[in-house]
Amino acid sequence: MDAFSEQLVKKTEDSSDGIKRIGIIAAGSVLFLALIYVTFIYTPFAIIAAAGVIFGTYYLLQNTFIEYEYIISNEYFDIDKIIAQKRRKNLLSITVKDITDFTDETDKPFDGVTYIAAGGDEPLKCAYFNSSDIGKARVLFSPNEKTLKNIYINLDRRIKRI
Repeated sequence: MDAFSEQLVKKTEDSSDGIKRIGIIAAGSVLFLALIYVTFIYTPFAIIAAAGVIFGTYYLLQNTFIEYEYIISNEYFDIDKIIAQKRRKNLLSITVKDITDFTDETDKPFDGVTYIAAGGDEPLKCAYFNSSDIGKARVLFSPNEKTLKNIYINLDRRIKRI
């Protein structure tokens, strides 16, 4: 029987996200007002540039809305980053059998690559693995019960279940 689950998790908003949005809006407003001032000197260019500033501000604001999707398909574990509910970027693709440790301890020191794909209301979990591309790595994510169950199905029996 196949083990398959999908989970969509919205990134937890923090103060840096709010500061980014305020900065984008402020910079866009200043540029727009400067271009309105220039309109009196050279109208066609300023109108086109003002429209570009409005579009650019909207585009940059949309890039601050991030979600993660965890996909378990048999022994494969994929994490995709979804930006503005439009674009999808594969963040991580491993097999569950590559996981060397699976724990709740997310704040212990680590000297490899760390992927953070966490959010939502579920508790944070940490999976350590070795990758042929990047070496030692870990991923911090917040799976629900169904996702955890499908990970456990393919997880090596020597690894402690949390």
